[in-house]
Amino acid sequence: MNLVWFTVDGKAVQEGNIAFGKGHSYHREGSRLDQWRRDIGWTCKEAMKGTPMWGEPLELSLYFTYRPRKKVDSEAWKVTGPDLDKLTRAVLDALTGVLYNDDRQVVKIEAFKQYGQWASKSEGGPEEASLGVTATKLEMR
Repeated sequence: MNLVWFTVDGKAVQEGNIAFGKGHSYHREGSRLDQWRRDIGWTCKEAMKGTPMWGEPLELSLYFTYRPRKKVDSEAWKVTGPDLDKLTRAVLDALTGVLYNDDRQVVKIEAFKQYGQWASKSEGGPEEASLGVTATKLEMR
């Protein structure tokens, strides 16, 4: 298997939203972030169909698609939060130990954050957002 593709529905949670209090730091969205990572990891495992983790370099394409809030948002780039780099870090961490041994193996990333076509939840669509992931093994040079 040289290609894996899957989609995860749900509200994407960004990495690195740190707060300080009572003498220590904590992630503001800790439990939601943990659940988001578990959802990504579980969906990836299902898509891999028992294939072992990859040891080769790989390329990831990440498509974060959000429900339009207004008519003008439809089919537009999402220039508001959350930050794309922090969303990407959460996905890389979630796939470590599932798709690949270590996220150092990811040598190329393409990531998008946009509003898009949306099905209502009753039509089988997600409530807030969806993440599409395409992973491709790359040849060693």
